[in-house]
Amino acid sequence: MPLGALDDPTLLGKTLGGLKTAAAGWPAGDRAVVESYRFALWQDFLATWPTAMAADDMVEALSEFAEDLQPYLDIWSAAPCVTAARHLASFVACYVVPVHDEYGRIEAWIAGGTPLRLLDSARAATAEADLIAELDSAIARIREHLACRERR
Repeated sequence: MPLGALDDPTLLGKTLGGLKTAAAGWPAGDRAVVESYRFALWQDFLATWPTAMAADDMVEALSEFAEDLQPYLDIWSAAPCVTAARHLASFVACYVVPVHDEYGRIEAWIAGGTPLRLLDSARAATAEADLIAELDSAIARIREHLACRERR
């Protein structure tokens, strides 16, 4: 099934959650294959636009399998392409109720500046007015979020 056909985050989350439970008793090599699949799924998602599933739903589904989302954020950080930035802009627009992130990695990642750099880089790489507006909105939302954090 092509990634673009994934449109049910609940089903994906349950599938990944079930894999987490099942894989706990598997040999290390088999667990590594499942982990490689998750990372490939995430990389393919970041490289594809548009997708049927929103970025916040995808991150939530991935969190069903991995308590620590840092490896996924690292992949996102290393994907300085317009499609990854569009997913980031979508994520920022939808990130009202934080996804399950036991270690607070998403909040730290946003505060660390990488998302702003990714959005700024994508903005500089496009002349598409609608995309620039989308990226500008995400940049403004992150800056507003960071300003609110500083006031606390």
